[in-house]
Amino acid sequence: MRIIKKLNNSVVVAKDDNDHEVVIMGKGIGCNYEMGYVLSRDEFERVYVLEDEKASDAVIRLSRDVPDVYFEISRKIIDYAKQNITTKLNEHIYVALTDHIYFAVQRHKDNITVQNRLFWEVKKFYPKEFKVGLYGLGVMFDELNILFPEEEAGNIAFHLVNAQQYTDDLSQSTFITTVIKDILNIVSYHFGVTLDHDSLNYSRFVTHLQYFSQRLIEKVDTEADDGFLYDQVRTMYQKEFECAMRIKNYVQKTFEREISNSELIYLTIHINRVINRG
Repeated sequence: MRIIKKLNNSVVVAKDDNDHEVVIMGKGIGCNYEMGYVLSRDEFERVYVLEDEKASDAVIRLSRDVPDVYFEISRKIIDYAKQNITTKLNEHIYVALTDHIYFAVQRHKDNITVQNRLFWEVKKFYPKEFKVGLYGLGVMFDELNILFPEEEAGNIAFHLVNAQQYTDDLSQSTFITTVIKDILNIVSYHFGVTLDHDSLNYSRFVTHLQYFSQRLIEKVDTEADDGFLYDQVRTMYQKEFECAMRIKNYVQKTFEREISNSELIYLTIHINRVINRG
């Protein structure tokens, strides 16, 4: 990669071996190397290449307005996230998180508080991402000497959740989190119990609901059931099946979507596990 333009201390534009322009992000890359310098492979250890044209353009625009320190904070948080979250993150997270942190600091300086209405849900449903968010609060304090409330860790976690959906549209993550919250409330109300958030079956149920919500967004159903298993599950787990039907009605009324018998089977089985086995 040959550097052809420095945007700031953390961002440069370079040309690859095929003479294509790319944007590279890395600590001190803009001040440690001169124009025309060819980066060797061992200098790519902590450098990020944004090959997506949309993401590259966004980084270029952002680098004009946002100080280097915010790119560095974002880099540290994302590095930590990659060590703790196995799912691949959308490249746009570099732009989205840097932009978010910058404006979070501006709001803090102006004494403007924006409430995260889904804070508790994000904390419960996405513990790995929330752990990264807490780490991010420490990084922000070290770099900026600003102590943010725990709610900001939820905001960082939310961006990481969104980055796993391969979209830069936060509304999808909001939708998924809301659906999970509503369905868990339906289950708790139907059985009159408080679910054990620390149990393995609860974690499995939440994971299933994440994919279930994604299928609602994409309007994709699971494969059709032949009827035998559907009848068997409906007979064996009558109370759990009634709860699954409540969820079906919720989906119909709220999103005007029908869910298949296969979805009902999976929901019923997960409900049985989370209620009876903790």
